[in-house]
Amino acid sequence: MTDQQRQQLLARKAELMSRRTAIHKDLAHETRPLETGGEDQAVSHNNDDVLDGLDLAARDEIDRINLALERIDNGTYTRCSSCGKSINPERLQAVPDSTLCINCASE
Repeated sequence: MTDQQRQQLLARKAELMSRRTAIHKDLAHETRPLETGGEDQAVSHNNDDVLDGLDLAARDEIDRINLALERIDNGTYTRCSSCGKSINPERLQAVPDSTLCINCASE
C-alpha cells in the first residue's frame, strides 16, 4: 500500500509544483502585462492576491506531502502522530497526507 501512496503523493506534489510555477509566472506578469489604468489595475491587484493565496495553499500542501513521504520512509506513515494507533487505510486513501487517525482528527 505505501508504494501506491508514495506514487500518489509524488504525482500530487508534481502537479502542485507545476501549478506554483504557473502562479509565479502570472505574478511576475510574464504572460500578461500589469494593468496601469484605475479599475483594471484594481482588478489586477485582486487577481494577484488570489494567486498569492493559491500559492500559499499549494506550498502548505507540498509541505504536508513531504512530511507524509518522510513518514513512509521512516515507517510511521500508518500510525497516528497523536495517539500512535493505526490510521485506517481508507482514511489514508482519501487523505494521503493525513497524520491523524479519524478519532484524533475529530477532536
